[in-house]
Amino acid sequence: MGDASQEPMEEIFALFRAEGREHVSRITELLLALESGDVGDAGLEELFRAAHSLKGSASTLGVEGVAEIAHAMEDVFGAVRRGEVDYDERANTETLTALDTISTLIEEAAPGQQAEDAGVRAEAERVRRLLEAGANSGRSPSREEAGGATMKEDAAAGAQAMAAAVRRDNGTPRMREETLRLPVTKLDAVLDGFSEMWEEKFRNDEFGARFQGVALSARAANKTLNEALETYRRRGDREELLRQVEKAAASFGSVDREMRTIDFDYGGAAKRFELDLAGFGDELGRLRMAPLRELFRSFRRPVRDLAVRLGKKVRLDIIGEDNELDKAIIELIKDPLNHILRNAVDHGIEDEETRRAAGKPAAGRVLISSARVGSRLLVEVEDDGRGIDLEKVKDVALKAGLVRAEAAEGLGPEEIARLVFEPGVTTKTKVSEFGGRGVGLDVVVANVAALGGTVDLWTVSGVGSRFTIQLPVTIATARGMLVEAGNARFIVPSSAIRRVDVASGGDFETVEGKRVMQYDGRTIAAGELATILGTGGGGFEAGSAVLILSSPSGEAALVVSGVMGEGEFLTKDLGPVGAQTPYFGAAHVTGKGEVILIVNADVLVREVIRGEAPLRTAPVTTPEVRKRTILVVDDSLTTRALEKNILEAAGYDVALASDGREALEVLAEVACDLAIVDLQMPRMDGYELTRRLRASAEHRDLPVIVVTSLETDKDMARGLEAGADAYIKKSHFDQRELLSVIEQFI
Repeated sequence: MGDASQEPMEEIFALFRAEGREHVSRITELLLALESGDVGDAGLEELFRAAHSLKGSASTLGVEGVAEIAHAMEDVFGAVRRGEVDYDERANTETLTALDTISTLIEEAAPGQQAEDAGVRAEAERVRRLLEAGANSGRSPSREEAGGATMKEDAAAGAQAMAAAVRRDNGTPRMREETLRLPVTKLDAVLDGFSEMWEEKFRNDEFGARFQGVALSARAANKTLNEALETYRRRGDREELLRQVEKAAASFGSVDREMRTIDFDYGGAAKRFELDLAGFGDELGRLRMAPLRELFRSFRRPVRDLAVRLGKKVRLDIIGEDNELDKAIIELIKDPLNHILRNAVDHGIEDEETRRAAGKPAAGRVLISSARVGSRLLVEVEDDGRGIDLEKVKDVALKAGLVRAEAAEGLGPEEIARLVFEPGVTTKTKVSEFGGRGVGLDVVVANVAALGGTVDLWTVSGVGSRFTIQLPVTIATARGMLVEAGNARFIVPSSAIRRVDVASGGDFETVEGKRVMQYDGRTIAAGELATILGTGGGGFEAGSAVLILSSPSGEAALVVSGVMGEGEFLTKDLGPVGAQTPYFGAAHVTGKGEVILIVNADVLVREVIRGEAPLRTAPVTTPEVRKRTILVVDDSLTTRALEKNILEAAGYDVALASDGREALEVLAEVACDLAIVDLQMPRMDGYELTRRLRASAEHRDLPVIVVTSLETDKDMARGLEAGADAYIKKSHFDQRELLSVIEQFI
């Protein structure tokens, strides 16, 4: 199941439990009617659809126990509906017993919690045996007839598992994407910081009283002076005027001294408050921190399983699992790290025979480690495998047109190694389910760069490879350089800046139509930020500031109009708009409400090196973006609620329909940009809805994504033949996959 915050998920699970009770109640009612012979074809269809809907909503939420047993029931009900199985009292007893198990699992369902699956599998298997037994004998057998001792063992296992589920601790659910277990010490630290700020607030209140006293003294002195002047005008008494002026001057002198004292004291108080505020912010940031232990250890099983499937021996070592990182970043780097580890096992580690021939231990070693360096965290994945064949990388890059032959001859090992981060570059000659398609490392770099991080690669043929990911410890703040580019300001991540310099007239030249600059004895590409972003640049002028940037794509010189200083900036995610603005990874909002975009350094470097036309030629503004509307069509209330929550969190408007007919009615009233459709629905199913949309002049181009629990190749083929553009199985439902597929079409 995909990511979602805890509070909405709790609400969705509550909805699932309520909807699940309704399905169980209706299935029970229909089963009893079926047993008494009071169910016709429509009732059998409803029975099948209820089991299907229950399976679908459970699969979507990852409640695998309910999904597995409901799937078995769906198979049986489908066979009964087709007349392939004789369904009698004994069969009904088996099904109702399994339904009791489903009821227990539904009541126990919660985010991050699953019952033990031994009893679940036993229940599902007992239900599925009804198919074989009913088909072979024309009737359903008793438990003893259906399996003897095996059936009894299954029943015992099921009872034990269900008892364990009922006895399960009712404490906090297991940690999921946006949920944290917090030590009391962290909460105490935040409360202490809050108390200090509150005390500072009371101390600062004293300044109000002191300012009022000074204001009164100033008004009194001013009144004395005005009275003296008025007296002089009436009587012309110079001595009285002088006396009164001296008195007023003394009062103003006292006011001046008190103001100086207040100014000094207030400066100290402001500094203390700033320190308290910074400390409070740090403590709040630590609330989001979690150790890497759970993430790192979660890789042990997939590494082991992949090694077994490849016939290799691989040991995964872990160092630095107690280092902490922002929980949001942990979730976001899980897939990139998993990809790198998979590459290490598949591409890097050799088979036993090859390793022995090379004088290496038979078992390969993969190390994942972390180390804290200031406000950054280094995460490394290293293997002692064959390393990356740099000559092959260069050949692949040449064939792909990523580099020219003359330029390739001058590339050093580090520059060649960086080419593996380019889309389509792979040294794998055979495509398999594990890799070889050249898809992945470019995505890893993009995902890490979006977090304000960088990816570096070290590799030696026959020795191994090491990927180093540098990340901010928290995404709440990011260190960067505030720069001017034409008539706009931007922030460049400090992690990508190698040097800041001032350009002189002879620093730049044009080679083959591209601007270049000499840096440390090398020729590197040069570009102007304002020109790239369309904010009105002044050209490559002497006196302009130059940032030497380094990223996985290489090095480049970036000319800016001015450098305004380096600092720590509070950051905000760009949300769905971020996908439409590849130059920017996040934004900083100033105290005055100004939005300053934080650039994606790797995208800039890549464009400067390639010398391509800017991706954006119009001035950078904050346009009014029309929110896209997505139609969700599903007869499961739980599924509709979950998908609506995911889509709205991603910035989309959502329209809802419970079947195909209602969907057509909605489309007649609401302009939708895409439809997410279930296949098995009452009145009009997803197949018919999709066919009607494709036959409609108005909606024939509407993208249709099928999200269904009908998962056979035949079902998928029918869906695609009907005109669906994509097909997602509910049992593998993941919100990131769903959003990624949507982004391909709108």
